[in-house]
Amino acid sequence: PAGGSGNLVSSWKGRLKHKIISELQPDLLRIIERRMRADPWHIDHGFTIVPRTSEGKGLNFLDQSAASYLQALERELAAKQIKLDKPLAFLLNPPYKNTDENVKEREASDAEYALNPDILALTGEDAGKERYLAFLGQILLMSRLQYQQLGVKPVVMIFTPTSWLIPRPTYVGFRKKWDAEFEFRCGFIVTSNEWFKLDGKWPLAFSIWEYAPNEDRAENKVVLADLTLLN
Repeated sequence: PAGGSGNLVSSWKGRLKHKIISELQPDLLRIIERRMRADPWHIDHGFTIVPRTSEGKGLNFLDQSAASYLQALERELAAKQIKLDKPLAFLLNPPYKNTDENVKEREASDAEYALNPDILALTGEDAGKERYLAFLGQILLMSRLQYQQLGVKPVVMIFTPTSWLIPRPTYVGFRKKWDAEFEFRCGFIVTSNEWFKLDGKWPLAFSIWEYAPNEDRAENKVVLADLTLLN
């Protein structure tokens, strides 16, 4: 999954032969489908909208189990004679803020919903307030399932505040579980105002992780290339 409005996945050409798009809001699914159908390149190379826009519903990444989410993707791809037999690649910029801060905004964007119990069992109740943990928890559960079923190793490429990497107290317990199953590969650090239109300036990291379970790995040694002086 690529977090956001679909601009990234719909504009990426050449590398991705087939794109799978799922979204919580049906209206946004229809917008993305129109965008894809207007581009001959995407028509030629293939894309799948999950669920189908004709159904008039969305597909929530966090309110169902990892198995049911994967099954929804597999079901739609099977209709096109495509197998989901490659490692998943998660590319995302998940929400950073405590969800208690903006209840009205969550309700307005259909983001006020219960999290799947499997996610909370993994992350603890903190994920109810920190949606960042919920996204990472579901990614871990999906990666674990695909590894158990196919033996492949999913990859996570993620924009994150450095508080996830240090980590701050809210993240400590879950990071121990994450580090036991994901191995840090590489990454870099920049300043936020070089990537986003923000008044403030804070460190922003882009890191890459591979699913490689190892119970003896107490923690990952995270070493980032420092690009904070670049404009």
